[in-house]
Amino acid sequence: MNVSDGERRLVVISRNPTMTWGLTLPGCLIDSVRPQHLNEWATNARQEAVDLIILDVGTSEAAVDGVRKLRANARLAPILLISGDEESWHSTEVLELPGTHLLALPIDRQRLLHAISNLIDIDVPTDTPVVAEEPHGTVADEPRTGTTRLVPSSSITTTKAQVPEVAATSNTTPITASTASTLGQPSPDTHDPHAAVRVLLRRVDRMFGVAETGWAILSDVKDHMSIDAGCLLVHDALDGDWHVIADEGLAQVERHMRLDGESWWISTVVHGGQAAIMTNDNGSSIGATPAPLSRRKQVLACGIPNGGGLLLLARDGDAPFDEADLARIAAIIDEAGPLLADAVDVRSLARSLAPMIERPERLST
Repeated sequence: MNVSDGERRLVVISRNPTMTWGLTLPGCLIDSVRPQHLNEWATNARQEAVDLIILDVGTSEAAVDGVRKLRANARLAPILLISGDEESWHSTEVLELPGTHLLALPIDRQRLLHAISNLIDIDVPTDTPVVAEEPHGTVADEPRTGTTRLVPSSSITTTKAQVPEVAATSNTTPITASTASTLGQPSPDTHDPHAAVRVLLRRVDRMFGVAETGWAILSDVKDHMSIDAGCLLVHDALDGDWHVIADEGLAQVERHMRLDGESWWISTVVHGGQAAIMTNDNGSSIGATPAPLSRRKQVLACGIPNGGGLLLLARDGDAPFDEADLARIAAIIDEAGPLLADAVDVRSLARSLAPMIERPERLST
């Protein structure tokens, strides 16, 4: 990555791809490294100077090990540690790590930005509260049981102030001639696929698969609202159906459910641009087509148009989903859509290249 005069460079080492979503900062360039590539990145002498390292590796033991590896390889930039909920995060071993600052729970986007600004002395954007419009929906094509309210997705207005922890931008950027130099690589000939392959190989640790991205989106949802179960279904061009690619609290049989494009869930919620809030009164499946979670007491369904996804959330109690929940979900999927679309593209590319993989029996001859 080429850093211009006066620009700061931040490197995010995180197990969660959503960590970098909210870090678009004036005068800063954000790079990301997966934890499994920490040692490789730390020992790469060709990397440019770094102003701040954000380390999010889950456990205090992994954080201590990561800081020691970075310092042993002369990575001397300040390190912002993202803590977990274990008591060991406040141990003397963690608190006395050289050149580190611990960001304790609870962690939201604004606290993260504030910590960054204190460590590298930059101005960060401040969220300004804005009152959202009261959405007015119409009930159409109502499922056969229970109570359903359909709210046009376009009528749900959200701001990042309503969900300050929700990230602002995706960290995955299409490889183009204009961005290749920013990534620290020569600009490829856009007509030469082999040049593009070489760029991708150098940046493969920054690419995320469909299942991994789905987990990140669902994890983000769980961090911002109360649910008992949830899942994300994504369209698969191989068979034309929608498959569960990430889930929380699903029964085994629900994980293998498929929906086709003619089902109510896809035609009305995704393609129809409707967000559905449903209450199931009798425990039977909501809708003519059974779907994961469709037997739960409270269900919220929302499409992810850009990425071809359907997000289903459920609560087992009497507290229904409401417009505030819709606002939180709308803010999340607005940012998650491009990330999911990128992951689907990566999957399509991997499948297209799969026939070129050399088989073991061929290598042994």
